[in-house]
Parts: sequence; structure tokens; C-alpha cells
Amino acid sequence: MTATWIDLDDEALAEAMRMLGISSAGDTVNAVLREYVTRVKRIEALEKPAVLRVRTEVMRRDVRMA
Repeated sequence: MTATWIDLDDEALAEAMRMLGISSAGDTVNAVLREYVTRVKRIEALEKPAVLRVRTEVMRRDVRMA
């Protein structure tokens, strides 16, 4: 683990600690970082099929028009 000195929003940290039921600031920050990464990866995974569907539809349209 990397030790880093950062300024945190005390109110946001306290709220996150309360919501997560974690009493350590460091553990809370790590939990929130892990959750953020998990959510972004999930969103990216959900968007991929949609992008592929759009590309496939565009390619089909182009083939029909040719």
C-alpha cells in the first residue's frame, strides 16, 4: 500500500464512514475507491454491447443501401 497525505472533506468522510459502518478513515477511503472502480467497470461492460449493437445496425444499413 502507498501512504499518501491528502486533504479530505471531513463531512463527506464522516458520512461515508457512517454509511459503510467503517470507523477508520483509511479503510473508508479504500472501500470507496474499490466501489468506484467496480461501478465504472460495470458501466463500461454494460455499454459495450450497446455500442456493438449500434455499429452492427449501421453496418447492416450500409449493406442494404449498397
